[in-house]
Amino acid sequence: MKYFTSVVLATAFAISACERLKTDSFASDANGGPKKFVQIKYDIDVNEPTVGITSYTLITNNLEKDKLEGEQIIREKVTLPLAMQKHDETLFDDILAKDFIYQGEEAFFNRAEYIQDRVNAKWVISDVRYENLVLEFFDNYGVLTYRNKVKEKDEFGKDQLYTWFWTDVWIKEDGRWKLRDLRAIN
Repeated sequence: MKYFTSVVLATAFAISACERLKTDSFASDANGGPKKFVQIKYDIDVNEPTVGITSYTLITNNLEKDKLEGEQIIREKVTLPLAMQKHDETLFDDILAKDFIYQGEEAFFNRAEYIQDRVNAKWVISDVRYENLVLEFFDNYGVLTYRNKVKEKDEFGKDQLYTWFWTDVWIKEDGRWKLRDLRAIN
């Protein structure tokens, strides 16, 4: 499993690097040279007591544009754990892109399957804390990686604490950022 995860991550980073070369090599600064990438950590208050997002890191070579887009994605991100906590189909419908897919080690779902699986789940999530959120934009996509700790009562009523590692792919749909791909990397 560790080998598989390493291969997947290495592949993702290689694709990312190739995409950056294709799309960002044309970006230039005022002197005609390539724009420099920066990494900036932002504090954020999402005002949801059961969703712990306190900061995120933005990697960008277009800070003016990406800072605003990044904050929009992080604020939209809060909807997913709330939908999971409430088993709320309307919230899922609001945040997931039309062509949404979920992929994890033990499951693969298209949009409708994912929503029904989560809405009908017997577990109850009480709290989600996010760590090491890192966001970068590639053309019309936002890629967000992170770790989260989930407190829940499982389907047998037993308290559980899980640590998950994720990659989200966000797209703009009807003028709003929507979650296109959700990948569990455990």
